[in-house]
Amino acid sequence: MGSFRRVVSCVLALVFPVLACGGDEWGDDPQDAACGPDTPCAEPLWCSAAGRCIKEGTCLVDEDCEAGMLCDAQNRCIPASGRCGRSVAVPPDFLIVLDRSCSMQPALGQTTKWGAAVEATVGLVENYRGRLRFGLILFPDTEKPNCDQQVTHAALGDANEDAVKNLLQAALDPADGLFPDGPCVTNIDTAMSRASLEMSTPDGRSGFVLLVTDGVQSEGCGGDAGDVETEKVIAELYARDVSTFVVGFTAKADGAQLDKFARAGGRPNDDPEMDYYLAEDQAGLSAVLDTIARSTLECGFALGSSPPCSGEVYVFFKSGEEYQSIAGGGSDGWTLDPTMQKIIFSGTACSVLSEGLITEAHVVFGLGCGSSCQGPQ
Repeated sequence: MGSFRRVVSCVLALVFPVLACGGDEWGDDPQDAACGPDTPCAEPLWCSAAGRCIKEGTCLVDEDCEAGMLCDAQNRCIPASGRCGRSVAVPPDFLIVLDRSCSMQPALGQTTKWGAAVEATVGLVENYRGRLRFGLILFPDTEKPNCDQQVTHAALGDANEDAVKNLLQAALDPADGLFPDGPCVTNIDTAMSRASLEMSTPDGRSGFVLLVTDGVQSEGCGGDAGDVETEKVIAELYARDVSTFVVGFTAKADGAQLDKFARAGGRPNDDPEMDYYLAEDQAGLSAVLDTIARSTLECGFALGSSPPCSGEVYVFFKSGEEYQSIAGGGSDGWTLDPTMQKIIFSGTACSVLSEGLITEAHVVFGLGCGSSCQGPQ
C-alpha cells in the first residue's frame, strides 16, 4: 500500500509541480519526506537537520533552531534557559500593603488622609495598568483577633487593576466594611507576614512589596517586639529576592523604625536624610509611588551567576506565543554589566520591556562552551 501511495503522489507531482515525491513515510502531503542537499522539500516545507521535510516554524532536532534555542517535545524552538540560563516572567508582582488604621481618618488638605491614600494608590494602579501585576492587603483587616492579618484583599494576578481600584474606591464610603474606622490598631508585623505568604509561590517573576503606613506599631499588637518581627519578615523576603519599598505617609509615621524596614527591604530611598520614602500629602504620595513603580521597571535583571563564557549569551523576549531574539550590543539591544552578573537593556529593547509589551524574558548562556551547566538556574 505504501508503494502505491508513493507512485500516486509522484504522478500528481508531475501535474502539480508544487508537490514533491519521495520519502519512505509518505502521507497526503510531502511533510516528513526524506530530504537533503540534492532533494529539497516542496515549499513552504523546509529540510530539517534530521533529513526530513517539516513545516515552517517547527523543528525536529535542536540543530533546526537558532543559537540559544532547543527543540521541545511539541516541535517548537524555545529558549534553552531551562538548561542553562534564566527566564523571567514579566510584568513583575507588585503587592500593595496599605494602612487603613483609624489614624487615616483625619483631614488632610481638601480631603482626608484615607481619601488621599486611596486616590494616590488608584492613580498608581491606573498609570501602571498592564505593566505591574498588582495585589492588595489592607491592614488591619476586619477579622478577629484584631492584631492578626488573615485576609489578602486582592491576590496577585493578571489584569487585576479594576479589582484593586474598585475595592479601594468602595472603602471611601463610611458604610463600607473596609473604611478605616476599626479595628483601631496598627499591625504592621502581621500585615507583612501576610504579604510574605502572598509572595511565597515562586513563578520566575520579579517581586516587590510596597508598604505604606502613617503610624507606629500598636503597643497592643506587640509594640517593639512587633517591629522586630516586621524587620525580620522584610529581611527574609529580601533573601528570597522580593524587595520591599517603605513609605511613611506624613511625619506622624515612625521614621526611625521605617528607616530600619527600608534598609532590610533592600530598596532604600536615595535621600541622604532618610532611608524610607516620606510623603506629606496626596500629591507627594502620588509622586513617591510613581518613583517607586518606575524603579521596578528598570531595564535589566540579575542573572544569579556569571555566564561561563561571555561570548555565548543569547537573549529572547516572548510576546504571546512568539519568541524574538534580541541582539547584543548597539543602542537597541542588551549588554552585560561590568560584574557579568546582570543584563542591561537599552533603546527599543528597554522600551518594550518597561511598557509591559512582553510576557517573558529569557537569557541563555553556556551552551557548547564546555560549561557544566545542566539545569535551570
